[in-house]
Amino acid sequence: MFSTKEFGTRIRNARIENDLTQEKLADILNASKDHISRLERGIGACSLELLIELSEVLHTSTDYLLIGRRPSNDSAKEKIRSELYSVLAVLETL
Repeated sequence: MFSTKEFGTRIRNARIENDLTQEKLADILNASKDHISRLERGIGACSLELLIELSEVLHTSTDYLLIGRRPSNDSAKEKIRSELYSVLAVLETL
């Protein structure tokens, strides 16, 4: 379930992890520092476009920012496993 307070906390945490100040993040996003501050405090909302830009700049997914869900790595693991089996099959023929 979406919570503006938790949304703001995730933005703040991701911003800090990326070693950005509110001012720097605002500059990158062409937004005001006050708007970033309000988002981080869970006051107000942002546009879909800003949400997408936030996820790109903060190197995270929109799902994580909105609801705290990290992307699943299952498909990546399966692709790696498949490639590994292909390489092993080739090596066995040598």
